[in-house]
Amino acid sequence: MQPNVISINEHKENSLDKLIKDAQKGSVSSFERIYLLFEKRLFALCLRMSGNNALAEEFLQEVFLLIWKKLNQFNGDSQFSTWIHRIAVNHIISYFRVKKNCDFTHDELDTNLFSTAFDNQSFGRDLENAIATLPDKARLVFVMYEIEGLSHQEIAEQTDTSVGTSKAQLHRAKKLLQERLA
Repeated sequence: MQPNVISINEHKENSLDKLIKDAQKGSVSSFERIYLLFEKRLFALCLRMSGNNALAEEFLQEVFLLIWKKLNQFNGDSQFSTWIHRIAVNHIISYFRVKKNCDFTHDELDTNLFSTAFDNQSFGRDLENAIATLPDKARLVFVMYEIEGLSHQEIAEQTDTSVGTSKAQLHRAKKLLQERLA
């Protein structure tokens, strides 16, 4: 590789860095571009964790308001995507902590967001629908562990529960998914 050639990834990182810095200075148009870059990914996360389309849309808007408010706290110690992901997860967990007896209904999922992750689109839709029907706590633990890759210790810390509770909820979620997908 020639020394003056910049890779596509480096260009994307530099471009995102500039957008972040401009948004931190108050540029609404830069923040709008950040929104467009991360909207689908964060919506998918919100949808998986809530299992409810309307609630996921509400979470998405609230998360981006939080990101705008906290943008000056981002100092580049981690990747920006990791930082905003953590804001989203923490916001959703806080919601479920406050509303311990969630009894909202699970509406139809927009499975197009997830179908690319699966070779068999029908299985992908079935899996996403099955995840959406899990009880709230089991769904949260399942998504955090299996999809987001958090450890049981991290889940326990974020949800103010024990590691054992996290493991039990994951076991419950897997058992229910096996039953629903059989």
